[in-house]
Amino acid sequence: MKRKPLLFSVCYLTLLTMFTAWILLDQFVIVRTYSVDPPVTVAPVTEAPIGDDPITEELQTEEPVPAETDPPFETVITDRSYICEEFSIIITEERYLQTTLYIAEVILTSPDQLKAAFAFNTYGRNVKDTVQNTAEAVNAVFAVNGDYYGYRKSGYVIRNGMLYRDSVYSATQEALIIGYDGTLSSVYEKNVPAQQLLDEGAMHVLSFGPTLIQDGQILNNNLESRDKKANPRCAVGMIEPLHYIFVVANGRTSEDRGLTALELARVFQKFGCSFAYNLDGGGSATMVFMGNVLNDPRSGKGEAKEREVSDIVYIGAP
Repeated sequence: MKRKPLLFSVCYLTLLTMFTAWILLDQFVIVRTYSVDPPVTVAPVTEAPIGDDPITEELQTEEPVPAETDPPFETVITDRSYICEEFSIIITEERYLQTTLYIAEVILTSPDQLKAAFAFNTYGRNVKDTVQNTAEAVNAVFAVNGDYYGYRKSGYVIRNGMLYRDSVYSATQEALIIGYDGTLSSVYEKNVPAQQLLDEGAMHVLSFGPTLIQDGQILNNNLESRDKKANPRCAVGMIEPLHYIFVVANGRTSEDRGLTALELARVFQKFGCSFAYNLDGGGSATMVFMGNVLNDPRSGKGEAKEREVSDIVYIGAP
């Protein structure tokens, strides 16, 4: 009489174990490829043949007049800076609250120089690689991790002007908007559909947060209730359009305690940012410059290891 309850218990535990294993595999291991971004190509320019038009023939026979040109811009590259005609990147290292910070001041001449890339050029679930490897694949001068969209099944994903995911993550989820006009801003996903953001000029939309600074003011009410623990951090701020500050903070070691979200916001306020937004942090927080990882990425257990993530934000070589 006792065998039936025992058999039922064994079957129930077996099914529960199999279901739990499936959930873990689906979350962290099973790769699901949704789309592959096509390579960017530029159509060749075909010159129209010159006919027998007398005006054209007359123009061809005129002696060319030397144009006054500025001297060529000399590109300057060091182990912590890259200054060229298209952009300027200067990286400094500071200590703040027993934590090493890597601070990159970036000035661009065009908004489309701030790009985003997927690991293996592929949008999907559990498609991931290190920031260093993905940066190398796209010939990035400078790169930081993005929002690790592949860790979740929802949350807005717009990259390089293309909408990949439009599902809201939660009622309190804030999305970072990087506009074609060079501005940075944020919205609550529940308030604005992803397609509307795209139609209104969003070039990239990342789903993480929280927003650290809005209109030059630290959002204390927002930050005091979230991310109170000191951890490695990665965030981006805007002084003005096309003038950005990227910050990556070490943490989880005896030398580096890490920062809370509120402490991180104060760093951006110090640099005069009108807006700042927290990207994925912890073991994901990584800054790469000229192929080298500058900070000290740490796993949740404090191991020195660069985490594989699904996406990066970067500036490519000119």
